[in-house]
Amino acid sequence: MTEVTEAARMPFAATSARFVMTLQVAFAVVGFSLYGFAIITGGLFELAPILYFAIGVAFIVLLGRLAGRWHSRLRRVRWATVALEIVIAMGLVVVQAVDPGLSVGGLIGATVCPAAVVVLTLVPATGRWFDR
Repeated sequence: MTEVTEAARMPFAATSARFVMTLQVAFAVVGFSLYGFAIITGGLFELAPILYFAIGVAFIVLLGRLAGRWHSRLRRVRWATVALEIVIAMGLVVVQAVDPGLSVGGLIGATVCPAAVVVLTLVPATGRWFDR
């Protein structure tokens, strides 16, 4: 006979981190779709806008892939998520610093979601869930 075992439920912190990652991906897809449309229709075929677009799309794909693999409970998914979110936060801070009009509100807005995912991923309950 086959025994049925109940799998451990995902803790609230892990569910919240995955939800925030999904929101990041959804809003980034909308934003970069509009940005790509502006590049094409505006004739901005220069290196800087196209490079920014390509790097942004690469980060969106990586973040979406990690959010999709969240249920695998692999330790490398957890640490890759932490590393990618830190890189995203630092990249957004650099973009805010280079862009004229740097403000505290812009810096906070650029780092809230990545910081929330990092904190929620590093919570001990999430760590225990990934270690099982």
